[in-house]
Amino acid sequence: MFAHLTTVLAIAGAVSAASSTSAAASSTTSFSSAVISFPFVDPFHEATYVPDSGISGRIIDVQSSRTTLVFSCQTTAKSVDDYFNNKVGALCADKDDDSKEVEVIYGDGFFGMPIIQKLDNAGKTTAHFDLGCAVTASPAKNDASITAKSDPVCTYDLKGNKNAKEFQEQLECYQDNVAGPISAQMQSTLNTASVDACISSISAAKGTPTQALVTHPASAVRYWTVTVTDVPTNVTLAASQTAKNGAAGSSFGVGSSAAGVLGLLAVVLGL
Repeated sequence: MFAHLTTVLAIAGAVSAASSTSAAASSTTSFSSAVISFPFVDPFHEATYVPDSGISGRIIDVQSSRTTLVFSCQTTAKSVDDYFNNKVGALCADKDDDSKEVEVIYGDGFFGMPIIQKLDNAGKTTAHFDLGCAVTASPAKNDASITAKSDPVCTYDLKGNKNAKEFQEQLECYQDNVAGPISAQMQSTLNTASVDACISSISAAKGTPTQALVTHPASAVRYWTVTVTDVPTNVTLAASQTAKNGAAGSSFGVGSSAAGVLGLLAVVLGL
């Protein structure tokens, strides 16, 4: 889902995980399982649910320092409320997703995924975008909070979309540093003057935008944990520091024995 973004209260825009498009590797190595954790940006910050178990997936590609992973959750969301009442995890699929598998790309200082963005409440105008976030964080240890080194900046690739300006307005003008904190927006309180000024500025700009930039506070960075049960032949998993508070088991770093081992990873934004 990648949360139902800040616009949920303004124009009921919604974001969901797009169906997985990368093909699985034809040759995989057999192993029991490994637990992998990576930081992601939750647009609703800590309002949505992040489970620490019950998520299973498989690695389908490694390109340089970025890993493509697909995973599935035990349940999918039937409504937006399911993401806020501990029923469905923040990155899990919803009933409108084409596939119940969610694809993410993560690596050094990066989190990305293909998403579906709705421009209106009825969902008549939707678009598929590549989302990429510059995010650097340290895992939580000994019950300490996750530490993000800076406010993550997320980029939405708008190239080729006929409604690019409208999507840019929706994404950029309802972010925290324009409309106000998410907690206030969820109570239908926002800085309307700043929102209006942002929309006017984008509307007046010449040309068609190619991207939207959204900055989130460091507190929006959280960790997602997946039990990986399948990896490509040339991918190795190296044990590293655990990313869960006091959790048993390990998280793993991912590497390949050859550069460009599978070639399945699409270019996700060039951050």
